[in-house]
Amino acid sequence: PNTAVQHATEFITQNEAIMITGGVASSEVIAMGKTAQQQKVLFMTGASGSNDTTGVDCQRYMFRSQCDAYMVAKAMAPILGKALGTKRKAVYLTPDYSYGHSLTGSMREFTEKLGWTTVADVVAPFPSSDYSSYLTNIANSGADTFINIEFGNDGVASTKQAAQFGILSKMKLVVPNVSTYFPDGVGAQIMGGVYGTQEWYFSLADRY
Repeated sequence: PNTAVQHATEFITQNEAIMITGGVASSEVIAMGKTAQQQKVLFMTGASGSNDTTGVDCQRYMFRSQCDAYMVAKAMAPILGKALGTKRKAVYLTPDYSYGHSLTGSMREFTEKLGWTTVADVVAPFPSSDYSSYLTNIANSGADTFINIEFGNDGVASTKQAAQFGILSKMKLVVPNVSTYFPDGVGAQIMGGVYGTQEWYFSLADRY
């Protein structure tokens, strides 16, 4: 966040910008939103999934195109209930940052209203490359549904490792926020039957 604020401030002052865009991690986006508010410069971010971005940390000058965690969870829950039933036992793999906790919280809120039970929320530091210890806990959780909150390359790595651990052969995989490159990263064999949401993008219809 500090680096993001530094660069945003430099760009605004040096270029006399009237609008800026960028940011990936929600912590960065929230910090840049406050900078944009102070500078009275429009800030349009394309990637920030935390509810806080336009919730408790909402700024008048900040906008986003990406759906937030609450929207993803509320849209998915009735589909999951219809497809998988209302008596599921879910285990979460949550990245330890704002977006991760936000999405896990929202998914728990709406799935538990369906009747689902959350048996464990396994939190992994960011970034991680080896998920062995976290996946061991997930494998032994007694859950029948694995909800992987990890995003981007971390989502791909953790999902492929979960397959190696045999988790995907005994648990239904749910990936609430599917990045555009996630299907290619994990491959068709893993991706088949996965439940998730993905933002519309004009080229996706040609790829999938």
